[in-house]
Amino acid sequence: MKTKTEKKRIEEINKILDNISYDDLPGEWQFEESEIKKFSNEKTLFDYQIKSLENLLKFLSIYYKNYNDDANKLKEQLKEYYLENSIKEEYFEELEINKERKPELFEIAKWYYPISQDDKISYVNFLNRCSFWMATGSGKTLVIVKLIYILKKLMDRQTIPKGGILFLTYRDDLLKSFEKYVNEFNENSEIKITLKSLKEAGNQQILLEEKSIVIYYYKSTNIVNETGKVLLDFKRYENNGEWYIILDEAHKGEKEKSKSQLIYSIMSRNRFLFNFSATFTDPSDIATTVYNISFPEYIKRGYGKIIIPIDTIEGFKKTDKEFENKEHIREFNILKNLVLLSALKEALKLVRSENSSLQYHNPLMVLYTNTVSLAGNKENEQKIRSDLYNVFVPLANIANPGNSEVKKLFELAKEEVEKLLKENEIRKQII
Repeated sequence: MKTKTEKKRIEEINKILDNISYDDLPGEWQFEESEIKKFSNEKTLFDYQIKSLENLLKFLSIYYKNYNDDANKLKEQLKEYYLENSIKEEYFEELEINKERKPELFEIAKWYYPISQDDKISYVNFLNRCSFWMATGSGKTLVIVKLIYILKKLMDRQTIPKGGILFLTYRDDLLKSFEKYVNEFNENSEIKITLKSLKEAGNQQILLEEKSIVIYYYKSTNIVNETGKVLLDFKRYENNGEWYIILDEAHKGEKEKSKSQLIYSIMSRNRFLFNFSATFTDPSDIATTVYNISFPEYIKRGYGKIIIPIDTIEGFKKTDKEFENKEHIREFNILKNLVLLSALKEALKLVRSENSSLQYHNPLMVLYTNTVSLAGNKENEQKIRSDLYNVFVPLANIANPGNSEVKKLFELAKEEVEKLLKENEIRKQII
C-alpha cells in the first residue's frame, strides 16, 4: 500500500506528462500506434502498455531536448525543469552521496562524479533515470523489449545519442524469460535483437549495427567491484558510462543494494537508466516513476485477477451441516472450495467457446496458512501439526477414490455450492 507521500511523488511527474499530448510531440519522437502496438505474430500490447511507452517518449523528449549537450548539462536542465514544474528537490535527496553518511559509496563514486566542497555528490548527477512501476503479470518484459526497439529507432533518427544497451535482472529464470520474448519479437520484426553476454563486451566502445540491435545482458547481482568466476568488475565494462541500462527487478536479491544501484548509475552516467519493478520502495525510484500501474492500479483498471476471500462469501463462512468428526468439517469446506473453483473453470470454457478473443482470466485458488512447518520435534509432531499439514491431510482423503465417506461429503458439497450459485448475491460476488 502506498503512503500519501509516495502517491504525491508519483502524481507530480505524471501531472507533467499528462499535460503533454503525445500527438503534439515533434515528429522524431512519435511512432505510429501500430508500430508500438505490434509485438509478435501472436501478441499485441495492451493500451496501458502502449501508454507506458508514450509516457517514456514524452519524458525522453524533455530530457534530450538538446541531445547534443553533454550529460551534465542535460541533468542540470532537467533539474531546472523539475523545479519550474513544482517538483521539490527533497524528492531526490536519497540520490545524494554524502561522504560522512555514505563513506563506502563515496569512495566508489568520487572517481566518476564532481565533488562539492563539503564532500557531497549532488543528486543532480543521478537524474538521468526513470522508473516504471508495473504489477506482476502486467507484461513488463513486453514493454522492455519494445523499449529496446524504440531506443534503437531514436538513435537512428539522431534524437538521442548512440550508446550500448544493457539488460540486467536478478534471477536466471528472468533472463530466460527475456530471451524467450526477444526470440518471439524477432519473428515479426525487420530489425532483429541479438543477445550477447556482458562478458563479451569488455572495455571497448559498444557500437550498434544498422539492421540489428545488439543487447548485452547479465545477472545484476554478479556485477560488482571485484572479479570472480561469474562476478564481473564493473570498471572493466563501464563503457565510459555510455550504457542505456534497463533494470528488471534488479533491486531484489542484493546483499548490498545501495552499492549495486550506484554501479548501475555509474555505468549509465552519460546515457540513461530505466528501472522496472512491481515493488518499488526506494523514494528516488518512486519520485522518478513515469508510469504507474502497480497492483492496486492494475486491479482498479480491470486488469489481472479479481481477488475474493472465500470467507467473505455468504455460505462459505460456516456450514449448517452437522459432522461428528472434525476432520470431516475441514474436508467438507475444502471440497466446497474445489467445487466452486471447478464451476468457475467450466464457466471459463463456456466463455471462450462463445468468444475466444475475450481476455477472461483462468480462475485460481490460493490457500493461505499461518504455519508451514511442524511446531515441535518428532515426539510431539502428531499432537501439534502445522496449518499447511492440516490442509494436505484432507486433500489426500479427498483424492482417495475408495473413501466412501468423502464421496458422501463430495455430493453434499456439490448440492450446497449449486444452491449458493443459484442465489444472485454470490453470483454477483464471483462473476
